Amino acid sequence: PLILINFESANWYNSVSPYKRDEALWDMWKEASKRRGVILSIAEEGMKWSKDFYTEAHPESVFDYWYPAINSFAAKDYIHNTKESNITTITRFSDKHKGADDFCTLICEELSGVKINLISSRDISDADLPPGVLDRANKYDIKFTYLQGLSDKEKFEIISKTKVFVFPTYFEGLGYPPLECLYVNTPVVTYELPVLFETMGELLGKGIYMVPVGEQKQLRDKVVE
Repeated sequence: PLILINFESANWYNSVSPYKRDEALWDMWKEASKRRGVILSIAEEGMKWSKDFYTEAHPESVFDYWYPAINSFAAKDYIHNTKESNITTITRFSDKHKGADDFCTLICEELSGVKINLISSRDISDADLPPGVLDRANKYDIKFTYLQGLSDKEKFEIISKTKVFVFPTYFEGLGYPPLECLYVNTPVVTYELPVLFETMGELLGKGIYMVPVGEQKQLRDKVVE
């Protein structure tokens, strides 16, 4: 049988994210769902939405979910690293729902002298920063380090040494980066999303700290704290 891995469905994404996407992007997934098999979501929250999205699914198909693993083999050597005076995020400016612009509100006097790591799968530079951010960063002696193409080991080494990881995402199918951070004992500040409560809610206030979605001041205050 065909196993369709459902990272997120259009109805879920467009219901949660303020930055909408064309549902036609999922046409091939919908077509695949017509074959008998399994529609396998990566979180229970996603499975709930998938049942209302794949309305033409084969009548004998099964809806289920299965949490994907993190690369614990790469992470295990960095669990006890000493924290340094830096803040890290994994983001991209090209997809607004990732909250990179919200992250830039952290450039403030209270965080003067802090180093910021921006990890991305795509090229990123000063030119990607919103207007005025670089000027504020220079004023407060905040330095940006741009990191692309990292191996898993390199990524875990960086996030394991960061004092706080910030993840102001408006939508996630699972929430991989904060899970990876918690594995190496790095605290996380993120927006409140139901899927994040599902995947890591047991550590709420004990490693992961959530603020209301879009509340940039609360995000900044929690990071400073």
